[in-house]
Amino acid sequence: MTVKYHRWGLPLAMTLIVAALSGCSDKTGSKNQQAASPTIPKEEVVYKDSRRVLLDVANLGRIHKSASELLKTYIDPKLVTLSTGEVSTDPEAIARFEKQTAENTVPADSLNPAKNLVRLNQRPKQVELFVVKNEQGEPRSVVVPIAGQGYISLLKGYLALNIHTLKIEAIRFYQQGETPAKGGHIMTDDAWLAQFPGKRVWINDQPQFRVTDKRGQRQDDFTVDALAGATMTSRGVENMINYWLGDKSIRQALLDLQQS
Repeated sequence: MTVKYHRWGLPLAMTLIVAALSGCSDKTGSKNQQAASPTIPKEEVVYKDSRRVLLDVANLGRIHKSASELLKTYIDPKLVTLSTGEVSTDPEAIARFEKQTAENTVPADSLNPAKNLVRLNQRPKQVELFVVKNEQGEPRSVVVPIAGQGYISLLKGYLALNIHTLKIEAIRFYQQGETPAKGGHIMTDDAWLAQFPGKRVWINDQPQFRVTDKRGQRQDDFTVDALAGATMTSRGVENMINYWLGDKSIRQALLDLQQS
């Protein structure tokens, strides 16, 4: 179920377990951002149940079990310290992080929005990744939380990667406040979302994923078409993938999980 709230209102209730990027902020105190787009209208923010979106991107949404049972059976959380790339499986550390997430008290570092690809003014010191297991209990995928500015709003979602090849398996979003008939389709345009599976991210160890507005041209293994009429929203998605899968974010953690 999709619930709408005014962009500057507080949600009545939010699912707590997987708001792994709660330290990412879209506070509008950035003079650069306000000066660049003073007449852009503010749209409503649309939220989806982040647990369900996590299960969907992990390809678990069609299994007829409760969300809690699916998470317990198939999802193995890992805690990554962004400054070092260290991956922790300590249950106490993960439980503490999830409690901080629920209370919106996750420690965060300040950022200059003009100097980072996703235009955030802060990001959490740690993020939670989710290793997805198959029926035999073997790792098959890893789900990465991603966040960043789109055209006029903060976007939040999940990116699933094959844990062996690190190719994209799926991408889904649970928060956006983009123009409803255009960028807002990042949540609902199945044909656009279907472009991502099988795509690669890194060229020579650097994230080089691309979204192009040159529709109709043959795309390579690193490129998808932009949403029609939503080039800036699509570019925000490109930036989110490249930022969070970069060396200063979680790339090393992904490599460690791939090799473990």
